Amino acid sequence: REGLMVIGESARGLLGFVNGYRALSRVPVPQIHPFKFRPMLDYVLSPLLPALEAMGGHAEVHLEDEDMVLFADEQLMRQVVGNILKNAINALKDRFGDGQCGTGDAAGTDPACSPVIRITAFVNASDNTEIHISNNGVPIPPENADHIFDPFFTTRAEGTGVGLALSRQIMRAHAGSIRLDRTDPEFTTFVLTL
Repeated sequence: REGLMVIGESARGLLGFVNGYRALSRVPVPQIHPFKFRPMLDYVLSPLLPALEAMGGHAEVHLEDEDMVLFADEQLMRQVVGNILKNAINALKDRFGDGQCGTGDAAGTDPACSPVIRITAFVNASDNTEIHISNNGVPIPPENADHIFDPFFTTRAEGTGVGLALSRQIMRAHAGSIRLDRTDPEFTTFVLTL
């Protein structure tokens, strides 16, 4: 029985690797169409809000224009934004998931004890759309920051290391970019440029 459990666990790990490799090697050609950013963001963010709220946190969305339109592949952009937001939830759980800030008034009034995901979008001086996604969870260690976009690089036992690598490929396929702008005890921020 124990041997079968080990074999099953190994098979699941191998399947995750194969699926991750397949995803990286088959990034579809983006089907560019105009779509409103806010409904797409709400679609991706809404299933993650219960986990954020369970930690006593919230999401802040600041858009230069509530009717902002992106010219991109909506399905692929959902994947990119979703990957970053899921990583943000994990970073917040690492910092706030153990209740280290306590409860009551202190936790509610101390900004350092309030998990937050902040999403800002605007058109920059070069007429490109920038989307900034920030969280105040555990920062990315400096020794990992240079490798987070490497395929199969992960620090999580349950991770595949595919999400950010695939996100970079998707952004490049859009002639855009994704970068880690900052990671420190105050905020970790990713910037998408289209």
